[in-house]
Amino acid sequence: MQMTCLASSGIPLVQCSADGYSADVYLFGPIGNPEEYMSVVSLLSSSPEGADIRLHINTDGGSLDTADMLYTHIKNTAANVVAHTYGLVASAGTIIVAACPSVRLSVGSKFLVHMPSTPALEDLDERTANAWTEANRAYIRRVYSNLLDDKQIVSATAGDDVFLPYSQLIKKFKGDI
Repeated sequence: MQMTCLASSGIPLVQCSADGYSADVYLFGPIGNPEEYMSVVSLLSSSPEGADIRLHINTDGGSLDTADMLYTHIKNTAANVVAHTYGLVASAGTIIVAACPSVRLSVGSKFLVHMPSTPALEDLDERTANAWTEANRAYIRRVYSNLLDDKQIVSATAGDDVFLPYSQLIKKFKGDI
């Protein structure tokens, strides 16, 4: 069974091979709204075992909802997914990378991880704001358990930015370059 590849000409750009068993997905720039990524969801959902999907990622972040949707589909696909990172991969982009079983780093790769935020958090009542914050802390612990060490998870859940330069990333991915 071949993978289903919907036509894509914008962001994200999805290009499938003629044989239908490999694809390249380019996630460059801001991670937008979930509906903009349905071609990627379709590709991940329809890919047969043994298909290869290469995610090329360079982003300063974006929509948590989109990143979570892609994280879930990457974790559940039968395809072999490899993240190829270039330059800065921040925020929502690191969530997507965290789902990938294999990562290839450019020598300029660097990651920035932080607590998810919402511009309206200060407008929420205290109880709702606290619940939102605790849910995000739990999310960080789950999503980044293979990417961050315990000290970095504590920093991120405390609201600090966690910067991972190439020299640290190469150790995390054990030469998976």
